[in-house]
Amino acid sequence: MKAEFENCQTNRNSIRANGEKIRELRLLVGLTQLELAVRIDCSERLIRKMEKGKVVDAKSLALVQAFFSLQGIAVELTELFILVPIKHFAQLWFEERFINRTSEVDSQWLNPNLLSDPQQASQLLRLEELDITAVLQFACTANDVGIRFEVLTHMLDQRNTKTLWLTIEGQKIVGLKF
Repeated sequence: MKAEFENCQTNRNSIRANGEKIRELRLLVGLTQLELAVRIDCSERLIRKMEKGKVVDAKSLALVQAFFSLQGIAVELTELFILVPIKHFAQLWFEERFINRTSEVDSQWLNPNLLSDPQQASQLLRLEELDITAVLQFACTANDVGIRFEVLTHMLDQRNTKTLWLTIEGQKIVGLKF
């Protein structure tokens, strides 16, 4: 993979809910989070997630948009989400997972097939064993994000640089490669 490690532009995005707008519309029609969840046939947890501005499935936002349209409130689907470049998406996952050591993010960010693939799972385990001290740079190709990071080797008391490539499709990481 050939890419310059710098800021990058890409047309592939993840969907992050526009929490403020969704909350504003919900309050406008006088509903609680639970009442809105019941009306669009989803969980209250999903509504809370949306209102916190988390990454959600586009279909869920379309249900919210359709509900408010039926209530006579003109709202475009594009008003209910914020575009997040895949570079930023990759950075959020990497920092949460390997700097903050929060493995719970995997269920939200990783494609389930990635975790069931032995080769991909071994790449993830290999990452977990590293003492990552800093994220240095990012690079993008058409389908991938490269993350260059610093690793401390305790036995030699050295810092080395490694690069991880993530393949991202839609709102999920579908591949890892050193």
